[in-house]
Amino acid sequence: MGTLEAEIARIEKIVAADNETAKRLAAVRKRIADETTVLQSLDEKLKILEGDRERATSLVLEREAGYTRVFDAVAEGVCGIQNRRNVRGRDR
Repeated sequence: MGTLEAEIARIEKIVAADNETAKRLAAVRKRIADETTVLQSLDEKLKILEGDRERATSLVLEREAGYTRVFDAVAEGVCGIQNRRNVRGRDR
């Protein structure tokens, strides 16, 4: 009978170890699922930020082009004024 009790004790230890392993595996699976969710969220934020960077670059280029148009218009206006002064000066 002692051998049978020893075998039962050994099998109970194996089952307990399997239960502990199953609990750890479940915890690891949950952590992987949580980390996957966080990764997906960060990936979405990264895509948004990359789009923001492209929009910001585009806005800077548009602003620079606008400044160039304004300065060109001012320069044309100044040249036009100077040309009119030169023409008036010759007429006198």
